Amino acid sequence: MLIIVVLVAGFSLGATLMAAERVVTNHSLLQSVDDLEAAKRAFDNLVVHRAEFAARQARLIAELPVFRASMDLRDVPTASAMAEEYRQKLQADFCVATDTNGHWLGRPGWPRGVDPPPALVSDIERALTGQPHWGTLAFDDQLFLVVCEPARFAEEVLGTFTAGYRVDDTMARELARVTHCQVSFAVGSHLCGSSLPPARQGELQDVMVTRPILLGQPGQPPSLRQLGDARYVGGIYALFPRTQSPASGTLILLRAWQPTQWFLDEVKTALLWVGMIALTITLGVGLLASRRITRPLRDIATVATAVAAGNWECQAQVRGTVEAMEMARAFNQMTANVRHWYQEAQSHAQQLAEALEDLRESYTATLQALSRALDTRDNETEGHSLRVTHYALRLAQQMAVDNEASSVLKLGALLHDIGKIGVPDAILHKPGRLTAHEKRIMQRHCEFGLEIVGGIPYLERAADVIRCHHEHFDGSGYPNGLAGEAIPLIARIFAVADALDAITSDRPYCRARSFAEALIEIRRCAGTQFDPRVVSALVVIIDDLRQWRNGIETHGGLPAHCVA
Repeated sequence: MLIIVVLVAGFSLGATLMAAERVVTNHSLLQSVDDLEAAKRAFDNLVVHRAEFAARQARLIAELPVFRASMDLRDVPTASAMAEEYRQKLQADFCVATDTNGHWLGRPGWPRGVDPPPALVSDIERALTGQPHWGTLAFDDQLFLVVCEPARFAEEVLGTFTAGYRVDDTMARELARVTHCQVSFAVGSHLCGSSLPPARQGELQDVMVTRPILLGQPGQPPSLRQLGDARYVGGIYALFPRTQSPASGTLILLRAWQPTQWFLDEVKTALLWVGMIALTITLGVGLLASRRITRPLRDIATVATAVAAGNWECQAQVRGTVEAMEMARAFNQMTANVRHWYQEAQSHAQQLAEALEDLRESYTATLQALSRALDTRDNETEGHSLRVTHYALRLAQQMAVDNEASSVLKLGALLHDIGKIGVPDAILHKPGRLTAHEKRIMQRHCEFGLEIVGGIPYLERAADVIRCHHEHFDGSGYPNGLAGEAIPLIARIFAVADALDAITSDRPYCRARSFAEALIEIRRCAGTQFDPRVVSALVVIIDDLRQWRNGIETHGGLPAHCVA
């Protein structure tokens, strides 16, 4: 009988060890895979950020008269100087400026004696058609991240700017600090850059040359991989999946498996000790009367069930034999430790929530600063974005719009005219009436705004307001001629708020009118330009908005924090 008990206990312990190892291993693998995917997204975001920054700088330089003159005259020294300024602003390793024929006018940082690769020539030709491009370029045993942007002025492509960032150990280490993974870049079987220690880099290079099957191919799911005497969870990704050429490069991400192995060893040791103690207690109790042992075990089972249900304060009674009492104390200590770890986890979750809220507040402050900058550029609407944001939020509150929609409305109100960045100053600041052609360009600021926020998840939420704030309730608006309920509610609310501020503010072509006159005009347009329900809400709160406007003008302007 005693032998059977020992065999059963040994089998149970072995099964527990195997199950624990499988659970921990699967959980760690899933967590590591998530971390690797997050690291890949971090690299993609880095590429997008640099490409967008390069595009903005290219547009700024293209607006300079001296740049346009240098393109017309093929002034190589001036073009080279501006290319060097562009390279320094982007902190790029090289920059190439071309004219509309693709001729190189400046190439600061480009290796001497190296002819332009065909892939780069193709990218420049594409940019000359107005299509920006970014990707990788391999030459001279090096890999570069290349951003090729057309230099536009008033829809005309004057030339191109191409910036190249060396993909090397420095870039890999910067990305590794952010992602907490080991980062390596490769072209074919050649390692271009890595955050791994030099010895590990040599081992990785050896595997890439002699045993590439151990690393796998881009697109395969991450898995455990051996590198020298170390184990990693590794994944291989194409730097740019849409590019099928092997020369586009691969991103190799490795997350150390050693901490998980240590944890598994500790779990095994702990389970072995627990099993040994449990076996000893079982053998001792087997020599005693079963009645003296069943009651304490039943108590512990009851408490364990309560703890599993979430009752962390439940404690097992310490009674029965010495062994049973020791087991109860150990169980109580274990539940106390688990309760402590649970509370620590809750505290950490609260800290993360607070950090997220701080980040959201920082986003909002940044957007408010951006809106003020836009208003400063468009002198006739200085303070407009923040005033109209307040009006829109008060209307949403009056109409019982939920918090999530109000948050999106606030974001859209701050960014509604961001597309005016793409409108030439000559049109934006024209004191008189716009021509039909100028009006069409001005109306395109909705499209420009969508292009600016596109691909940025936090800002894309504002797309409804940016796209639809000039749509009319009867379908006569632009850009899509939407009507009625087809126009998002937050855009209908914003349209009324925008009109209220426009009527009550000085413009080059008309003086500001009173809130009472504005209300008459808006009510006249209810059902044609505006949603009648929104106009009805405005009627209720118009006096509050007028008093608020008088208050901020009395105190000398609109502070950012007054928009809530």
